[in-house]
Amino acid sequence: MIIQGGSNPAETVGGKRRTGFTLVELLVVIAIIGVLLALLLPAVQQAREAARRVQCKSNLKNIGLALHNYAESFRVFPPAEVHGALSPATAHCDWEAAIGCWGTGILPQLDQSSAYNLLDFSINPQYTSAGNVTVMHMKFSVYQCPSNTFDGLSAPWSDVSQEVTRVMHYFAVAGSLEWSNLSWPGVTVPDLHCLPYNGMFYNDSSIGPQSVSDGLSNTAMMCEVWGWTPNTGTPPEARGLNLHAVAYLDQSPNSNRTTPWYPNSFHTGGVHLGMADGSVRFISDNIYLPTLQALATIQGSEVISDF
Repeated sequence: MIIQGGSNPAETVGGKRRTGFTLVELLVVIAIIGVLLALLLPAVQQAREAARRVQCKSNLKNIGLALHNYAESFRVFPPAEVHGALSPATAHCDWEAAIGCWGTGILPQLDQSSAYNLLDFSINPQYTSAGNVTVMHMKFSVYQCPSNTFDGLSAPWSDVSQEVTRVMHYFAVAGSLEWSNLSWPGVTVPDLHCLPYNGMFYNDSSIGPQSVSDGLSNTAMMCEVWGWTPNTGTPPEARGLNLHAVAYLDQSPNSNRTTPWYPNSFHTGGVHLGMADGSVRFISDNIYLPTLQALATIQGSEVISDF
């Protein structure tokens, strides 16, 4: 016998009463679950991004500590790249011999001595050493932001397959201007990117903590970058342990993603800066550009308010 009426149908089978949901009620329950999932998913994503952002900050702190440990041993921070000035044709500008750079120089301070021992800093071109190529292809998690969508192999130029390297998401700060107004005494370099800069790192630089007269807490040492340029082929154009892993702070954060060496991130609202005192600051996309440029210099004597 079918009993009608009420919100739930009831059926008597063998003298026992059985209840159930109507189709409408089932659809309502499914809709409620869908709404709850829709509300929960963004919260989960935000929590994951918060964790990735904490890891990114930790990476920069570890890099800063390694740079200071290097400076304690050698009295100066590592150069952006080692080129030398022996040949007038390639003075401070021998890109193919740039395996000696800040990123490889501090590998022992990052507990990567086994990788460091594979490197041949004297060979030219750099990629003619099997050990150099092996290290260039290695993935060092401390050099990779977990929020960055690309952590693969890249090339400095799309037609130089021998120099493929692992992309890096943190670059050493060269200064406040990509096109330096400084020069090497008595030397004309073949590429303006090989000039000395007003920041802590450039080709053949030898800057120590004592050289940072603006104050270590007011000077940027490392900058978060994309490290690669989208839509430039496979592998994409980028920079890593083999070439030019320096950042120029003359563009507002996340405003220009056409080259690898501007301040950019996959975090919402800004980028991380590793300061010369070892601290890490999150810099807003809306930072006053002259303030950002002032942070990039070591002897600018600028007055920097809170940022």
